[in-house]
Amino acid sequence: MKKILLIGIALLAFGYNQAQVFTIAGKDIGFVYVGPKYGMGTSFISNYTPDGVDTKLFLNVVGGVVCKFGITENISIQPELLFSRKGGKSKIEFPDFVDPNETATTTSKNIANYIGIPILAKFSFLKIKDIKLHGSGGFYTNITTGQKFKSVTKDTNGTS
Repeated sequence: MKKILLIGIALLAFGYNQAQVFTIAGKDIGFVYVGPKYGMGTSFISNYTPDGVDTKLFLNVVGGVVCKFGITENISIQPELLFSRKGGKSKIEFPDFVDPNETATTTSKNIANYIGIPILAKFSFLKIKDIKLHGSGGFYTNITTGQKFKSVTKDTNGTS
């Protein structure tokens, strides 16, 4: 199953699909484009950071399929189906309960997987050679498919 999934992702990533404009009675009506969408980003947990907590960046990945349905050459609807992985890391240092002269460190990692379904309306307003500038707007929803939380506490001697 994993091999089939990897082959499918490779075909999407390296496949070439060109948007085709439909012509009816000499007028350009619209186009359809289907292709891959992938990327990376960083995130950190910022809504809960008490004093003494050091938050670190977490590398996120996003991948999926994008479809673009053109109504005209300048107006289109773009639904997507995306898998994304987001999370955060934190580190807390506090006095050891056994020996107050020593410190203990807790490191934690929170990872959540999502299936995202954005639906965007796009309007292209400027074209310079093969580059189009456009604006987009719409709505986006995420469905959580899984979440993991891992926390490790070590004292100064390195024992957990």
